[in-house]
Amino acid sequence: MQASVSRLLVARLLWAVLPLAASGSAPRGGWDSPNCTAGVVSVSRGEHAELACSMANPFSHVRVSLRAHPGESWQLVFDEQAPGSFRRDGWQLWVQGSEARLVIEKAQDAQAGTYRWSLAGLQRSFGTTVLNVLEPQDQLFTPSWGPQMLPPKPTPSPEKIPVQLAYLAFSPVAVLFLLVWLQRRASRRRSKVAQAPSDAGGPCCCDPRDRPGGALACEHTPGFGP
Repeated sequence: MQASVSRLLVARLLWAVLPLAASGSAPRGGWDSPNCTAGVVSVSRGEHAELACSMANPFSHVRVSLRAHPGESWQLVFDEQAPGSFRRDGWQLWVQGSEARLVIEKAQDAQAGTYRWSLAGLQRSFGTTVLNVLEPQDQLFTPSWGPQMLPPKPTPSPEKIPVQLAYLAFSPVAVLFLLVWLQRRASRRRSKVAQAPSDAGGPCCCDPRDRPGGALACEHTPGFGP
C-alpha cells in the first residue's frame, strides 16, 4: 500500500517537472522580425562590400541567392545550417546567433545584382538587397553617396606663383613697347620717302646759298632749271 502511494507521488512530480524543463530548453517564442540591409548598396570595383540581416530569434538556416539581371534565374550562393562561417568564390557568409553577414572583400562585376535572403528561425522570412559595382570614376557622381563629389581644382605650386605674376605684369608693358616701336618705324619710313629726290625733270631742292657756285651751281644741277 505504501509502495503504491510513493509511486503515485513520483509520477505526479515527474508530470510537474517535465513541462518546466521542456519550456526552459525551448527557444523563445514570438516573431522573428528580420531586418536586412535595405535599398541599394553602391561600391567601386575592388572595394569592400557587406550586406547583413538580423532578427529577434537565432538563425537555424540561411540561404543566399543572387540574380544578376531582372528576369534571369537565381544563382545559389550559400545554403547553410547556422551557426558557422562559410566561403565561396569571393563571398564569405558569417552566421552567429541572430546575426548574419555576407562579406565581399573585393567587389567585382560578376557579384553585382539582387541578393535574396531566405532566413529560418521560428518562421521563414525573406529579404532582398541590391548591390551595384561601379567604375571608380562613376563613384563621384552616383546619388547614393549624397551630394555630388567633384574633383578639387589644381592649385598652382608656390614656386610658380611669382613667375606667373611677373609674366602677367610684363605682358602689357611688352605690348606697349612693341606698338611704340612699330609706330616710330613707320614714321621714319614716311620721313625717308618725303626727303628722297624726285625723278629726272622734276623740281630740285637746291638752295643757292648751300653751294659754292651759288645760283650758277644750281643751274647745272640735274633736274633744276630749264
